[in-house]
Amino acid sequence: MYFYSLKRYLLLILMALTSLNASAKAGYYVPVKISNNQFVNDKHPKNTAKKDIPPTKSITSVTHKSNSTHRHTHKKESAKRHVSQKKDRKNSQSSASIEHEKISGLNFGWPITGKVLKKFSPSRNKGIDIAGKQGQLIKATEAGKVVYDGQGLIGFGKLLIIKHNAIYLSAYTNNSRLLVNEGESVAKGQAIAKVGDVGIKRTSLHFEIRKNGKPINPLKLLPKK
Repeated sequence: MYFYSLKRYLLLILMALTSLNASAKAGYYVPVKISNNQFVNDKHPKNTAKKDIPPTKSITSVTHKSNSTHRHTHKKESAKRHVSQKKDRKNSQSSASIEHEKISGLNFGWPITGKVLKKFSPSRNKGIDIAGKQGQLIKATEAGKVVYDGQGLIGFGKLLIIKHNAIYLSAYTNNSRLLVNEGESVAKGQAIAKVGDVGIKRTSLHFEIRKNGKPINPLKLLPKK
């Protein structure tokens, strides 16, 4: 009886083991107990990554933006300076143009025909010396009004000065005779005096052009020969 019971008990154990083995092969047996939460985590792992957060502006980005703004401001200031300089040049050109218009009607001509014996020098010769013949007619370099006639400089004969406009006048020295008087208007090319040889070795005309009272080189205004 005891042997029969033991045999039956072993048979039941064997049948149970066989059943468990079959269940395991079928995929229904879970040898280790796990929680539902662990199973969910294994099958569907939670996304533990942080949600996308808009990146904060880095110092480098801010600095770059600052530099870009500075460059933009610098370009605007440079553009303003360029426009200002352009206006200044335009105004300067306008002023020069106005002055040019004031003298545009002047077209200086040679007072006599002859060789230039002595050229202009600011310190030594304030005009030019033109070779001529005794008694040769001297002509007005440009139209104007006689503002002086007389013995201007000792050793240079009779002096004649003609004012052409508010800026320019011409002077003629070493004349033997004057043909016009102070206050008289003269035309360009009109005979105004005669060449002399007073106080110099060669017969010549000392001729000057003055701008705002200051002597300038007449050769820059006279036609080239």
